[in-house]
Amino acid sequence: CSGPYGIAKMTGVVTVSFMISGVNALDIELASDNLVVGGATLTLSATATYQKGSTTDMLTVAANNQATSARAGGVTHMGMYTIGWDATCLQLDGNFSTTIGGLTWTTAVTGYERCENSCPKSGGLVTVTGPSNRSVTVSYSGGGTAFATTSTGQSGMIARVNT
Repeated sequence: CSGPYGIAKMTGVVTVSFMISGVNALDIELASDNLVVGGATLTLSATATYQKGSTTDMLTVAANNQATSARAGGVTHMGMYTIGWDATCLQLDGNFSTTIGGLTWTTAVTGYERCENSCPKSGGLVTVTGPSNRSVTVSYSGGGTAFATTSTGQSGMIARVNT
């Protein structure tokens, strides 16, 4: 198939399997076979479990995906995360890793929670670490501000901008 204006051409197979795994649970598996998109070869592999709760739903995901192209070389993206949500709020915890050409970036999300029409709740952390082991951590303080701290000791406040 091809995308808008014929930009992306795709061949291969993507399979998604669903299996009921409990009273209110569903297991999901995603895999690819000989998948080529726009000249890049993709290997997709992910599993997830969706759990329907009485007031909160949860999705737990583990993914290990790879891409190879002449222009970008090899790229891998791995992650494990859990998303929970109810009628108005979303919670996220997880760890992600992306490697491009031998350089790796990692992201760790801990205790992130955001409710409808509000800023993230106090206590959440997002840390991104780059290839040279330098990092920046954003900590949420509730309200309209967050704080960023780098591994080199720099820090500052991030204020919410209303537009």
